[in-house]
Amino acid sequence: MCLHRQKKNPEANFICADALKLPFKDNSIDLTICIDLLHHLAGKSRSKSKDNIQKAIKEIVRITKN
Repeated sequence: MCLHRQKKNPEANFICADALKLPFKDNSIDLTICIDLLHHLAGKSRSKSKDNIQKAIKEIVRITKN
């Protein structure tokens, strides 16, 4: 998916990564856009799904500049 997007938009920088452990330093990203992600974080239980969603949101907050 990322390679396809990169080829269609060579001026953009696409990085595919695990939403629960993003490969960026704290407060290092100016803008984070999250589209169509949360339903892909479903776990085997409602509790696990909730944990995954919370972890992903915390990662987005962690890497995005204040």
